[in-house]
Amino acid sequence: MMNIHDFLDQKHGLCTGRVYMLIALFLFNALIPIGAVMTYLYSMTAALLIIGVIGTVACWAILSTPTKVQ
Repeated sequence: MMNIHDFLDQKHGLCTGRVYMLIALFLFNALIPIGAVMTYLYSMTAALLIIGVIGTVACWAILSTPTKVQ
């Protein structure tokens, strides 16, 4: 069973897990203003805004784990 420390510090494909989490953080951060514009200007659902906020907080929590020092 792989824990989060192993996932973040090992290389998966081209990059390490931390790089993939930073890419996910970028995408979740992009959803926040898109969801805000859809909600407040076009009176649509706030689903993208909520997903962006929850995803951003989850990425912060995962990426805040310290790296292994060898």
